[in-house]
Amino acid sequence: ITPEYDKKFIKKNSKYNNKKDYEKSIKKKLAKQKKEEAETQLKEELWAKVLEKTKVKKYPKDLLAEETELMKQQYEQTADDYRLESEKTIKVDDTECRLLEFSYAIRTDDQRLDFGCLTGVLIKDNYVYIITCKSRAETFAAYVDDFRKAIKTVVIKPADSVPAVTSATVQTAVPVQTAAS
Repeated sequence: ITPEYDKKFIKKNSKYNNKKDYEKSIKKKLAKQKKEEAETQLKEELWAKVLEKTKVKKYPKDLLAEETELMKQQYEQTADDYRLESEKTIKVDDTECRLLEFSYAIRTDDQRLDFGCLTGVLIKDNYVYIITCKSRAETFAAYVDDFRKAIKTVVIKPADSVPAVTSATVQTAVPVQTAAS
């Protein structure tokens, strides 16, 4: 049942006593909402243009440290027996990269799977890149040097030139906010 839009309805459902004042308040509210939406959209478009034309020469070290900590926390929260073996800084595609080597286990009801992992975290062209090589713990030692070489030889392409992700190509790129100048 649709209620009758009249003075009785307005009094019951608003602070107004007549149709004219109620409709005036609704129009004012909608106009304010539209204005705010337009301003927000304009700001977003302007920032997008600024970021598009901005080339960040160097990211603050604390931003890379923050992203690295987030990566470690994700593994700590999801894995059983997470243990960081080493952490160091290397160069990947002329960009500072934090390289984490760690082991972790995943337990199911009836088994435990142990893994070794090498993960590189770097920031380039307003994106955070996570490069991960992992294998079962029993084979990790045999592959770890190849994993290191593979991570060091990664070349980061601009985000707009990256093809669609396939089963053979996996690249994680997450935009970051920076104080660009």
